[in-house]
Amino acid sequence: MADDRYDVILSRPGSPGECSRFFLGNHGYRSVIVAPSGDAHSASLQIARDQGALVLPRHGKLSGVRGAIAHLQSLPKPPALVVLATSSGLASSTSCEKLTATLLRERSELAIGVPSSLSPKERAVLRSIQLLYRVRYSALAHHVAIRFAGLVALGLSNNQLGLEAEILVKSAKLGLLTTEVPIGGKRADNPSLRRSALAVIRNIGAR
Repeated sequence: MADDRYDVILSRPGSPGECSRFFLGNHGYRSVIVAPSGDAHSASLQIARDQGALVLPRHGKLSGVRGAIAHLQSLPKPPALVVLATSSGLASSTSCEKLTATLLRERSELAIGVPSSLSPKERAVLRSIQLLYRVRYSALAHHVAIRFAGLVALGLSNNQLGLEAEILVKSAKLGLLTTEVPIGGKRADNPSLRRSALAVIRNIGAR
């Protein structure tokens, strides 16, 4: 049977200050897995280790998240819920609790954290998804809570689509029951979004 608590996957732990702030406060998580990219701050990774997090080897964002999912699948008691944060500065004790509480209350399968502002490139990607898949999202999947069975079912694998867009596209294709949760914070612009809108169009059949 799945554990009632949730596990956290941090793809970008952020600066040492951001990483320290994440671990402050009382968390309801069972464990934190850091799946860092090559540009992650070494000091942030050490802070995470000191706080008891499992820090995986540095990989690309998609490979790291897939490694974290594989680790959770291997546990004797996998989590019922997972909080995924792929953007530094958005995840906090408050946002994690808010996402998981809303998902459970609404009996949803995916809860998307909506920051206070989006970049123009993010808006362009969201418009492409809405046009092609007839599903309107208010934010990319930079900070979400998702039922673990649903996360596994997504089968994340598309480097061209971009992880945050792929989660939305495949959730739409699977018909996951989704809710959106205002979490505040501002998303920094992401250079990889320059190709994401076109990638959404090119990967209509992404599986």
